[in-house]
Amino acid sequence: MSELYGAKFVNQYGESDEPAFKTWCKVVGDLQPSQIQVGFIALCEDKPKYIPDALQFRDYCLGTSNLPTAHDAYIEACMAASPKDQQEYSHPAVYHAGRQAGWGYLASNIESVAFPRFRGIYEELLKRVAKGEQLEMPVIERIEHQPQPSTTDDPAYLAFKERMRKFNLQPEE
Repeated sequence: MSELYGAKFVNQYGESDEPAFKTWCKVVGDLQPSQIQVGFIALCEDKPKYIPDALQFRDYCLGTSNLPTAHDAYIEACMAASPKDQQEYSHPAVYHAGRQAGWGYLASNIESVAFPRFRGIYEELLKRVAKGEQLEMPVIERIEHQPQPSTTDDPAYLAFKERMRKFNLQPEE
């Protein structure tokens, strides 16, 4: 990171023998070298204005830096209009967490009750995303409109129309 950010990084986090370095090692120590490489590439592409902290860098490594926080995802899920599966979400994880938590449950409970349930599900989904799983929105099968045949040829309709004429009533065409 000091090669990327130079003296700014060293001034903010210190050298490799200081406590901040040990904290970084704990935060990213369980990641594979390829994940850390992904983090550096994502960081270079994102070009954040400020040096990320260890947790933010971990998100870059896991590919979750562009996902909303659990609370932001909860608000997004709760505010989505119905039908829920036809809305645009910042990430499919938001939709899936809302669906698994239960749309009715989210709508009928206060945040202090509903959010913990949503958060647990969302965090599990984020772990799956971090492992490389691609979450997808459900595919909506559209039914093509089939025009109905004209009723003027229907024998039942013709009989009804004839009965209406007997009583001097005109059925609507």
